[in-house]
Amino acid sequence: MYAKPLELPFHILQYQACLNRLDQEHPARNSLDSRYNKTMTGYRGEALIAYYLDTLPENDYFLFHNLRFEKHAQVFQIDWLILTQRFFLILEVKHIKGKLIFESDCSQMLREIDGQIDVFDDPVLQVERSEDLLSKWIESHQEAALPSESRAVITSNAQLEIRNNQNPSMKLIRKSALLKEMNQINYLHRDPVISKKNLSLISRFLLKSNHPLVLNLFSSYKELKPRDIIRGVQCPDCSHFHLIRNKRSWYCPKCRHFSKDAHIAALRDYLLLFGSRITNKQCRAFLMIKSSAVAKRLLHEVCDHFDGEKKGRVYYLAKNLLISDKNR
Repeated sequence: MYAKPLELPFHILQYQACLNRLDQEHPARNSLDSRYNKTMTGYRGEALIAYYLDTLPENDYFLFHNLRFEKHAQVFQIDWLILTQRFFLILEVKHIKGKLIFESDCSQMLREIDGQIDVFDDPVLQVERSEDLLSKWIESHQEAALPSESRAVITSNAQLEIRNNQNPSMKLIRKSALLKEMNQINYLHRDPVISKKNLSLISRFLLKSNHPLVLNLFSSYKELKPRDIIRGVQCPDCSHFHLIRNKRSWYCPKCRHFSKDAHIAALRDYLLLFGSRITNKQCRAFLMIKSSAVAKRLLHEVCDHFDGEKKGRVYYLAKNLLISDKNR
């Protein structure tokens, strides 16, 4: 079963919100676009894996998409984790176009495309590092060590060339070979090592320990300032900004569309760009409304708690109310 299903990571939603509310001629737009496209390419590769994982028996496997752990100075991220009573398997997904050349003696991967050569870290070493770190983490929380496996999965149609391969048990596979590889791993690890109860405990602790990547776009992109973000409620029909609040609805002066909840998407963008902390004044400024009573009512709809009283009150936007699990 999917303990953590496939969904757009928080930092990709941040890029989407920023690009949606940034002028087309802004000097930071090209850099943001480039980074967003790279992260979306990676996500699309990870989404292709779900097609194969959907065929696995639900009761035998816990499936996790996009786990990220922080411990002291160590940070490691897992594209896909498959957890069973018998073993765990980590998948490092690469969705890269062009010709991919793997040089094990140099611990690197080269990509040739359009006459250009780009250098990447060896994905096999990457996934083996994650495997080692997760093994140690599970050992520290579980009496018995859980056998581990890892694979680097190429999900694009890239041409592959392996150089200086000194490892006969190559951990590099194409996505079409994933189920065959799973069968071989299942054959190697046939006996349960931990109980179903402990498996569930590990699963819950993994989710509790997960730290999604949260970007501070304003410090990452020096040309980008908070004042550059377009304010206002956006029309869900024609995408025009600056809807007008009219009798508990939002009215679009461009296409004449009415919406009861267009402010939800705007406050979601605020959360993604500026964080969960918001005051009544900040809400009015961002939604471009004048009434503090209206702002208060709207905030109570989407906040899980607040601190302070009257003008000093600070609200905290609730991620579970604002962040959709669907691609926006």
